[in-house]
Amino acid sequence: MRVAGICLGASLTACLPLLVATPGCGGAAAPAPVLTVSPAQADFPVGTDTLTLQIRDETADGDSTLTWSLAEDPEVAWLTADTETGEGEGDVTLTVDRTGLDNGTLTTDLSITSSGGSVAVPVEMVVPPGDANVVISSEEVGRDG
Repeated sequence: MRVAGICLGASLTACLPLLVATPGCGGAAAPAPVLTVSPAQADFPVGTDTLTLQIRDETADGDSTLTWSLAEDPEVAWLTADTETGEGEGDVTLTVDRTGLDNGTLTTDLSITSSGGSVAVPVEMVVPPGDANVVISSEEVGRDG
């Protein structure tokens, strides 16, 4: 930016400062993106197999571009995401698979790293007791105990 003047009147005694944007003179940069993720925790109680994670740019000014990626920490086989990278705001569908798992509560963190910061989203899945999660092969059907 540089300062110029605008003068009114023939005597040039009434001058007002005027800021003029000049390329290469350190004009204001576009604001950096700011990552927000909702919900802050991904819970999968019994009966819930999918959840939508919303990835947003808090600045949402159109001038900044949020780029992001996500990863499980630690990586687990029972959780999948329909996409692992993106540009701009987006929704990620998380899906859990309880098949063959022992009952109890399983946890991991979903680490989201972006051009607007990083967030860790705790993930918790409840596996119910009982036969609901037992995988029976066709060889075992009809076998005498």
